[in-house]
Amino acid sequence: RWDRAAASSAARRLVRSCNMATNATSSSMSARPQRMVAIGRMTGGIGHDFNNLLSVVIGNLELLSDGVRPDRTDQLIADALAAAELGADLTSRLMMFARKKQLNAEIIDLNEAVANAVALLKHTLSARCQLELSAGPRLWPVQADPTQLQTAILNLALNSQDAMPKGGRLFLETSNIEIDDRYLAQEVDVATGRYVRLSVSDTGEGMNEEQRAHALEPFFTTKPIGEGTGLGLSMVYGFTRQSGGHVTLYSEPGQGTTVSLYFPAVDLTGADSKKVPLGKETSAQHGHGRTILIVEDDVRVRKLSETRLAALGFHCVGVSNADSAWEIVNAQEPIDLVFTDMVMPGKLSGYDLAKRIAAQHPGLPVLITSGFSESVLRDQDIGSEFVILRKPYRQADLAEAVYNALGRS
Repeated sequence: RWDRAAASSAARRLVRSCNMATNATSSSMSARPQRMVAIGRMTGGIGHDFNNLLSVVIGNLELLSDGVRPDRTDQLIADALAAAELGADLTSRLMMFARKKQLNAEIIDLNEAVANAVALLKHTLSARCQLELSAGPRLWPVQADPTQLQTAILNLALNSQDAMPKGGRLFLETSNIEIDDRYLAQEVDVATGRYVRLSVSDTGEGMNEEQRAHALEPFFTTKPIGEGTGLGLSMVYGFTRQSGGHVTLYSEPGQGTTVSLYFPAVDLTGADSKKVPLGKETSAQHGHGRTILIVEDDVRVRKLSETRLAALGFHCVGVSNADSAWEIVNAQEPIDLVFTDMVMPGKLSGYDLAKRIAAQHPGLPVLITSGFSESVLRDQDIGSEFVILRKPYRQADLAEAVYNALGRS
């Protein structure tokens, strides 16, 4: 028989435990600021959500114990059970983030899985959201939980829709990626090897630097209070990491967001992965001392680009914004190629710089790089006269893009 008083008492103890955990975490934040802020946010979020759910359970149990009208008993029990089930779902999401939940992994074709998700999304997304799919050819097989993958795609798509309240475009793209050099491994912080990449991109509001830094943390959300749990991206992150993969996020305010999931490729033949062709590879070539102007506001990325291009035999000049780059170009400095990030601080963006150069210095080639998918970039009316290199990229991709751009001049 159900002991209502005991159940109500146990629920109250759990509420007090959540509150104590939140207070204890908050009081120790000064020790390790960044880490403890994240833990504090997570603990506070857990306490907040569980307190709400337990309030429903406690309230309904108390009404039952007080002997409410018999005609309301079934509804009170149903409400209490629904709140408890939501608590179980919350726990499941947290387990996924912590990579403690058992996955039912299978060998799957990512293109097929994404196509199934797109069929579902067509009946789920608002008519204001235009959905497009670009499926890469001959994808390598991957090992993942199909159900969790569908949930991850749905989470990402709905986040994108929320970021486009006035409508926009949502792109899903798949491709084979081989991380085979130290530059790319350093850039995405993942082991070398063969991966299949799934990118979900939108043309929405985007995120600022602080929001990007916390986007994958549980209970962090940019949505108004009551409109999001902050567990969607963290669940996607936990699922991908538990599958042996990696997640990258690229976003700029007003420009949109691209989230990419990297899943390790599964070799079903037992053949040496180096024998699997990736397509056209750029042979080792030399810059012959030609000069490249690198326009990048992130000093670490700029230094990395200088190192990579110097390894190809180029002389590099680096600046932190497009305004400075435009001054150098107008000063008739001997520049053979401008290599610029698309989003730049200051009056000019990287794309603004590229358009000015094309109009006033048509003989000077421009190579644009961005973390956004090419579908998003082309959607922003970036002309075909510019070569686009998507981040992150391999050294061979960089060499091919540079020589392609130089060849157009």
